[in-house]
Order: sequence, then structure tokens, then C-alpha cells
Amino acid sequence: MKRLIIFLFSILLFLSFNFSQVRYPVDRVGFCYKDFQIEKIIKKAEELEKKGLDEKLKSYGLNSDVRWIYGICPHDDHLYAGRVYYNILRNLRAKTVVIFGVTHSARRKHLTKKLIFGTFPYYYGVYGNIKVSPLREEIEKRLGKDFYVINNPVVKGEHSIEALLPFIQYYNRDVDILPIYVPVLNYKDLVSSSEKLSQIFVDLIKRNHWKLGRDIAFVSSADCVHYGDWEWGKHHYAPYGCCYYGHERAVKDDIFISQSILSGVISDKNMERFTEKVWSNDVSWPYKITWCGCFSIPYGLRCVNLIKEKLEGKPLRGYFLRYGDSYTFGKLLDENVGIGLTAICNLHHWVGYTAIGYK
Repeated sequence: MKRLIIFLFSILLFLSFNFSQVRYPVDRVGFCYKDFQIEKIIKKAEELEKKGLDEKLKSYGLNSDVRWIYGICPHDDHLYAGRVYYNILRNLRAKTVVIFGVTHSARRKHLTKKLIFGTFPYYYGVYGNIKVSPLREEIEKRLGKDFYVINNPVVKGEHSIEALLPFIQYYNRDVDILPIYVPVLNYKDLVSSSEKLSQIFVDLIKRNHWKLGRDIAFVSSADCVHYGDWEWGKHHYAPYGCCYYGHERAVKDDIFISQSILSGVISDKNMERFTEKVWSNDVSWPYKITWCGCFSIPYGLRCVNLIKEKLEGKPLRGYFLRYGDSYTFGKLLDENVGIGLTAICNLHHWVGYTAIGYK
């Protein structure tokens, strides 16, 4: 009996330790959590998208094996947005990937201005747990408490970073990640925080003799417009109406932002134009256009642009790769692979996605 009690206690201790060490997925409906699932998704996405992506890169004078320094990637259901994930994450293969995530609950929990970190040393991966880069501790130390908070409950409940991990790990089984969750920020806070964080990264990259795109890369997790008047809680996001015309107008807005504001040679003017177009400047409801990435994009883009300028003396250039939406795409796979859809998809409820790579 005593041995049984000791054995059971040991198992409980192991499980307790394991759960405190690994940040497990919160969404096992919309996202792949097994290796065969992501392999099926990528195989289908590649079948549909590879030719178009290679042609797009060629039109920009880039090789099909280009390595992005920074990217913008969706975080919606893999069966809806898998084609767009593929377009950006196929060519984001650095040893360490810094991910700027959305913090969906931050506004409701009055978490504003400060970046959010967790303490988990690993994130669950479909090919084995993914190590969180030890850079996190040094960055926290140098940032100081004026610029970040640690909040494991928020990190555990937020899906915007976990969505990218099966794709990132598929292309690099030995990847380390650095998850950074971006809350609601005003423009002044965005500028001061991204300035400080960019300098920390510059110092770390110089010290380790790293190359951008090969040793370290960055990505912002962000969906485009959330549109419609069904199943959005108490809100309606349908300024153009829930019809074919409304869909066309909202898609046109998304593509304009992706191509005309977030692409090309990057400067602070891009961030200013983006925030003027998307932000409402009201913390209680911060959207003019309901992009789920309206803070992770300008923060990540400004931070990485500063890094590039400080290291190489020139700014980032953005290359628009793909746009799509859940209504137009529909379901990627008809076969049952053990994942599903977390939301309906019709003219009353749909989400837009963009893929933009930066060099």
C-alpha cells in the first residue's frame, strides 16, 4: 500500500511539473495538434498554392527559397486559413522565431500598454515540445517592468501564437520561439516600447553574430477583418451590409491595407497610415476596421524595421504574397483529419487573411 501511494504521488508530481513546464494548446478544434494533421494541411495547401507563390516571388525578383526576416500571418482555423499560412511560413525558417501575438482578452482585463510574457520554458509542438528561447529572460531584465508584465493565465488562454506553431515546426523541427503578446497600445506607447525592444534585439544579434532571416526571424500573428452580423457576440461588424457587395467592399479594404500600407519600403509613415485606417483611438473599442492584429502588426513591423535599419542601414521592404477569406476559400480539406471549424462561414460571418513577407 505504501509503495502504491508513493507511486501515485510520483505520477501526480510528474504531471504537475510537466503541466507547469509546457504551455499546452487551448484550441484543439481549429488547430492541428498531431503531426499527420499538419502534414495533410500543408500537402493540400502546397498543392493549391505552390505554383502561385513561386510565380509571385519570381515577379518580385526573389528566389523560391527566400528567407523572410519578418512576416504577417493569420491565426484563424487551419481548415479556413491554411493556404495563407503556407504562403508566409514556408519561407520563415530561422533558428529562433520571435512571434508577436494578439492578446484577445487584454482589453477586457484592462491589460494595456505593457507587453505580456509567460514563464513556460516550452510550448506544445506536434513534433515534440518547442523550446522557448533563453533570450526571454534577458529581454525581460533589460526591458524593465515599465514595459512588460508576466501573466501566465492570459498566455495559457490565448490562441494567436499557438496557431502558427505547427507550420513553423513543420519547416524547422529544431526551432526555438520567443512569444511576445501585444495588448492594446496607444501610438506613443507603441513607439517607446518598440524602440527599446528593438535596441535590445540589435545588441543580442550583434553579440551572437546572427544573421537576420537565418538565425533569427520575426512574425506578427494577425487576422484581417472580422465581418458580419451573426455570432460576433453583442457586436455587428457589417458596415457595408451582409451581401455580395458588402463582402466585396470589405475585401477591397483589406487588400488596400495589405498592398498599399503594409507593403513596399517601410517607414514610420506606414505605421501611422495603418493606425489611422484601423484604430479608433478608443481603448474600450479600439477598431475602425475590425482587424484582429491591429496592435501586433504595427508593433512588430516597427520593431523589426528599427532592427533592420540599425543593423544594415536600410529599412524593410514588404512583399504582398496572398489574400483570402473564409467565405471565398471555404474548407481546405473534405476528409476527416481530427480537427474542425470553430465558427460558421457565410456572408453574415467571415474572416479575412493576409500574408506579407519582409526582407
